[in-house]
Amino acid sequence: MGSDIDGRQIRGTAGFRLGVNGISANLAQYGLADRVLDTVVFDICRNPWRDGPMFDAIVTDPPYGVRAGAKRLGRKSGVDPERSLRVVDGVENHRRSDYLPPTEPYEMSDVISDLLSFAAEKLVVGGRLVYWLPTVAGEYDPKDLPVHPVLRVVANSEQPFGGWSRRLVTMEKIASLEGRATAELPEHAPAHRNFRDRYFSKFEALSLNS
Repeated sequence: MGSDIDGRQIRGTAGFRLGVNGISANLAQYGLADRVLDTVVFDICRNPWRDGPMFDAIVTDPPYGVRAGAKRLGRKSGVDPERSLRVVDGVENHRRSDYLPPTEPYEMSDVISDLLSFAAEKLVVGGRLVYWLPTVAGEYDPKDLPVHPVLRVVANSEQPFGGWSRRLVTMEKIASLEGRATAELPEHAPAHRNFRDRYFSKFEALSLNS
């Protein structure tokens, strides 16, 4: 099962990928089409799944904000909320098949925190969460990783790219979720906070001077 907040990413109709068959073409290329049940479009903060554990594993590569910015449902400041309620060709705008709900920026540290909370609820005990975490290489500290009462880190490896790197983090659910426990954020500012801004201000400057 796969998901994305933007269905165009799944269908392969976003930007330069127009006309490409999207994820279905990738699955066919690797001979995995018979192993995927379906794909779903939703915001992880407002997911459609029933309460409780149901997945053995969650594997994800969250958007870093470099090529594709992270986003969640919501409206940017100053956007007219009545636009979604307008009638177009006799149909309410939000009921049209081509309607795209409004979204707002989603800061990287918030993405990871919500991901851990989602995994803590939806994974079965013994299930694993695997995700990529971008970070400023020289500023990374193991304490940057958010933690959760029912998840433990079992692997944390680095893929360097010069001034920045990404870390492949694997966590295992070790106990049932009691109540509404959430991810615990580090007390300091982690090296992945505001990663997009830091990438373009720091790493592009280094590239121009090299």
